[in-house]
Amino acid sequence: MRQVAAPKPHDPRAPHVGVDTLREEFNGLLGEHAETLSDEVALLTRAHALLHDALQAG
Repeated sequence: MRQVAAPKPHDPRAPHVGVDTLREEFNGLLGEHAETLSDEVALLTRAHALLHDALQAG
């Protein structure tokens, strides 16, 4: 069985965003109150961008 070395600083295999950090940021966005429909669209767009960036980063 091949052992995988632990991620090193600047290792492309290392996660760029921690799960806890992502969860806090995402919940913070969804916890904001949107007064108008356009405000809600802006919040959801920011939440989508946050998730998209996290998935792209790996």
